[in-house]
Amino acid sequence: MKDGMILYTQEDVCNYESANSFLNAENNFRKKPEDVVINQDSKKDSIYGYDEILSVSWERAKFGKWIEKYNLDKKKTYFVQTIKVIKLIPSSGEYALTEGFYNDYNKDSIGVNLNTGKRGFIVSSSNTNGRYEAYTIMKKIGYDDNGNSVGFYYPIKPSKIKWKYFKIKTIW
Repeated sequence: MKDGMILYTQEDVCNYESANSFLNAENNFRKKPEDVVINQDSKKDSIYGYDEILSVSWERAKFGKWIEKYNLDKKKTYFVQTIKVIKLIPSSGEYALTEGFYNDYNKDSIGVNLNTGKRGFIVSSSNTNGRYEAYTIMKKIGYDDNGNSVGFYYPIKPSKIKWKYFKIKTIW
């Protein structure tokens, strides 16, 4: 790339005709499951931003007409990075954390929960130093086919992610 970055990717080009195929997320509303009980010992909470971004992989990609609303050219090939965005959520050991509820049309959005294929995140079951590690999978269009930096995050900039969760009081 023009900035000196060296990328390793397959020669084939992925075609993403829709935004959901790009993020690999289901396009539906997630309703609160019937078996989830939120009682008085639970607290709904949220936090913004991220603590770390890790690279998962790179690929070459072309996009459908939907990409034009982000001022990108559907005729170009782009180099796309799949990223793991990590947030350390503070909580005392007396609470366990569970993911909150998202839908595809939330203004404050998030990436994909790999376990469900839907918008959301995965949270660790262990509290380390008063924090739980949570992560979501997102995409970053890093470069165009000429090696120019693009730096476009999808579906949202990591600094604007809203991590919605419940703190559930543990009973020992």
